[in-house]
Amino acid sequence: MRVALLTGRSSFVSSALSPAQLDFLDAVAPAGADVVRAGFPFDAASPVYEEVPMVAASWRNTRQVGWTIYSPEFRKSVALRLQILMDGAGSRLALVTGSCGLQMANAAWPLLRIQDGLRVDVVALGPVCFRSLRVPATVIQGRRDGWSRFFYRGRVDRYCECGHLDYWASDEVRATVGALLR
Repeated sequence: MRVALLTGRSSFVSSALSPAQLDFLDAVAPAGADVVRAGFPFDAASPVYEEVPMVAASWRNTRQVGWTIYSPEFRKSVALRLQILMDGAGSRLALVTGSCGLQMANAAWPLLRIQDGLRVDVVALGPVCFRSLRVPATVIQGRRDGWSRFFYRGRVDRYCECGHLDYWASDEVRATVGALLR
């Protein structure tokens, strides 16, 4: 089983995950799982994580959402990277998305080839998504997540007590996602 995290890129220089995101993945991944320790575009050789100011990170994520809607090239690049994850996953890929990660996966989904015997589980945390879901996802939304509540109008499978930036540290979310991935 392979477990990966897909969010928007706060930095266009590095795909390194934050310490909180890495800790989250380690907490929810089943024993023996192959945890992908880099974010989109899943470049393991990416430089070390550096904190990005909130305004810059938000601007970059907003641009990526726009690209999923208006740029066929961007959708193809997301699909290519997700396809590589799927092709190397063995029998199961668990893709946890955060914020606009669901928008990215949803835009790329029609371009993906899922091999026979591969189980793909998508768990969306605090999703931002502007189209109806094509990707089969379990959606978890924080009751205090005004950002997701405003930018996602689809089905929510579970609510939790957190805001948009709290999913990685929430014990409730960790327990829920961990149970879904077992």
